[in-house]
Amino acid sequence: MNVASRLESLTKKYGVKILCSKEILDKLAEKSLFYSIRYLGKVVVKGKSKPTTIYEIVDGEEFSIKEIKIKNRLQLEEAIKFFEKNQIQESIKILDELYKNYPQDKAIQYLYKKILSKEPHN
Repeated sequence: MNVASRLESLTKKYGVKILCSKEILDKLAEKSLFYSIRYLGKVVVKGKSKPTTIYEIVDGEEFSIKEIKIKNRLQLEEAIKFFEKNQIQESIKILDELYKNYPQDKAIQYLYKKILSKEPHN
């Protein structure tokens, strides 16, 4: 199976409509400026040894949901970066705040579960 197929299966875990790898965004170059994206971290997809950086393209969401996700994306990125550096408490503090603002966000729920279960971020 290819990376695109693996990413498609991750959409369910993260509760998002569209996931995209950094590699694809880089190929879009200028066109990617027209998309609203949100960093979701690095994952090691089955069959690969190197992590793949993934983003959610939030343009497919209802306007109100998209607006919340865009507003909170820098905080979410900060929480993920803390997690990637194994700074768990800092990550949880930010995710707690994000969850209070938008508890329906499945990506936040998924990341929170991963942190609490102490799984590696993949």
